[in-house]
Amino acid sequence: MSAAVSRRRFGQLAAGASLVALSAIEPAVAKGSKPVFTKEESGISYYDIKTGSGASPIEGDFVIVDYLAFLSTGKIFDNRKGFVFQMGRRQIIPGLEEAISTMKPGGERRVVVPPKLAYGDKGVCLEKEGDCLVPPGETLGYSVTLQRVAVPPT
Repeated sequence: MSAAVSRRRFGQLAAGASLVALSAIEPAVAKGSKPVFTKEESGISYYDIKTGSGASPIEGDFVIVDYLAFLSTGKIFDNRKGFVFQMGRRQIIPGLEEAISTMKPGGERRVVVPPKLAYGDKGVCLEKEGDCLVPPGETLGYSVTLQRVAVPPT
């Protein structure tokens, strides 16, 4: 199936749609089975498509990720390839950083981030026009691949 269908289905999941609908279109999940989500105390949920290998990133490490970010409607609001950031420096939303912190290089993960660990009640909006890239109180979905972890120079 097309990637647009997968994004829409994953967006529905972020809004509370059934896991069965997601598993029907997710090629990495065996037909007839449901993805097994891990729900953290913080509120994020994720499941691994591919686990990767090597050490997970720690605070101070530089990481390179590819990700696709979308709203609960399935609308893509960000798409990055080769995005570099340093762990623990608040350069990305807290929920996504938490999800990446337990990944291994080469791993691919689907993540659902609640508003309190994303953009909260403010969203990402233009003040004068009132247009919002991310509406207030929005639960976000991410498809993220951890490409590489690098120790910072000393």
